[in-house]
Amino acid sequence: MEMVGSVRVQLMRVLLRRLLLFVVCACCLAWPVHSTWAQQKGEPTYRDKDAAFKSITQSELSQIIKYLASPKLEGRGCWEKGGIAAADLFCEQFEKSNLKPIGDEGTFKQAFSYTYSGKSDWKSSNVVGMAEGSDEEFKGEYIVFGAHYDHLGLKRKGQFWPGADDNASGTAAVMELAEAFGRCELRPKRSMIFALFGAEERGLYGSQHFAEHSPVPVEKIVAMINLDMIGRNKANEVWLIGAATSPDLDAQINEANKTLKLKLLYDPATDIADSDHYNFYLKNIPVVFLHGGLHNDYHKPADTAEKIVYPKVLATTQLAFLTGWSVAETPERPKFQKLPEGAAGGRLGIIAAEIDEAMETELGLKGFTAIRVADVIKGSPADKIALKKDDIIIEFDGKRFPEDEGIVKFKEYVKTAKKDKPTKMVVVRDKKRGNVTVVLK
Repeated sequence: MEMVGSVRVQLMRVLLRRLLLFVVCACCLAWPVHSTWAQQKGEPTYRDKDAAFKSITQSELSQIIKYLASPKLEGRGCWEKGGIAAADLFCEQFEKSNLKPIGDEGTFKQAFSYTYSGKSDWKSSNVVGMAEGSDEEFKGEYIVFGAHYDHLGLKRKGQFWPGADDNASGTAAVMELAEAFGRCELRPKRSMIFALFGAEERGLYGSQHFAEHSPVPVEKIVAMINLDMIGRNKANEVWLIGAATSPDLDAQINEANKTLKLKLLYDPATDIADSDHYNFYLKNIPVVFLHGGLHNDYHKPADTAEKIVYPKVLATTQLAFLTGWSVAETPERPKFQKLPEGAAGGRLGIIAAEIDEAMETELGLKGFTAIRVADVIKGSPADKIALKKDDIIIEFDGKRFPEDEGIVKFKEYVKTAKKDKPTKMVVVRDKKRGNVTVVLK
C-alpha cells in the first residue's frame, strides 16, 4: 500500500508540474505584459514630458508588434474574429492607459457599417480614447494620433497574412503614445485623441466614419498624425507624406527631429489619399503621414515581425510624441493649406482596394485579382474619365493583377505608366465590362 501511495504522490507531482508549465506558456502567449498596464486605471506613472518620452521603448513596441502579427490574431481582418479580438484588447489597454472613452455610449468603440464587394452590411469598429489637456483655454482642442489596426486576415484559402509592418507597427506606436500621454501627470495644454481605425484596407472606412461622426467638434481638431507602415527600410529615414498641407506642422516636425536627427524624406508626387489621414485632410485639418516606405513584402504573407526594423519604429514613435507635444503646447494652431485640385490622389486619383475571393470567382479571375475603386478624387484623371465608386478595374495598360500581389502590381503599373500617353483600362460596372482610356500626368 505504501508503494501505491508513493506512486500516486509522484503522479500528482508530475501533473502539477505540467499544469504549472501550461499556465506559464499560456501567459507567454497572452498580450505582452507591460509594467504600467498591470497597474490600475487612475494611477499616472510619469511625472512629466521627459519621463513620458522615456516610457516609449523598443522592447514594448516589439512585444506588441509580435503579438499583433502572430497567428493568434489571424491577420486582423476587421470582419473576422482576429480583428474583433484585437479591437477588444485595444479597449482594455486604453482603459489601463488612463484614457477617457469617447466612443459610442461611453465606450472606447465607435461602430460603423460599410459597403464592400456588393454587400452593404459589413461591420467594423474604431477604438478611440482621449488624454485630456491641462489648460482650460486649450483642452477643448485636439491632436489626433491615428493608425489602422486591420490587415488582410485569412485572405485566401485560409492563408494567414501577418501584416507586421502594415500596420501592426503603426498600431503599436499609437498604443505606446496613448500610454505615454495617458499616464503623464503633467500633460500638455491641448487634448490628445488616440484612434485605431478599422477597415482601412477596404477603403479607409474607419477614418471616414470618424471624420464624419467625430466624437469631438471636427473644427476643433488642430492636427492629425497618421502612423502607417513605419517598420521597414533604412532605420534613420522617415517619409513625411502630406506635410504640404501645413508648413507650420512641417516646421514643428523638423524642430522635434533636432533631438532624433532622422533623415526626413519628402515626395510631392506621393499619393496623400493612400491612408487614413486623407479623411482628415478633407475636413481641412493639417495632416502628416509618418511612413517607413514600401517594400517587397507589402500586402504579402511575408510581412512578418522578424523583418521589422525595431529601432526605426521606436524613432518614428518618438518623433510623433515630440511633434504632438509641440503642437499641443503652441498657442497658435498650425495653418491648413489645401493642395491643388486633383493632386491628392496620386497619378490616377482613386482610393484603391483589392476585391475579395468571392468577387474574384464571380468575375472569373482565376489566378488574378482586381482593384475596387473605393472613392474617386475630385479633379483627378480618374474623375475626368468618370470612374465611379465601386467600379472594378481588372486590367491596366493591358496587364492584369496576380492574385497574391494585386494592389502592389496595380500601384506599380500606375506609377510606371507613360506620361501624357493614352492608357487603356478594363473596368467592370454593374457587372458589365468596358474599356476606358485615361491620360496620366
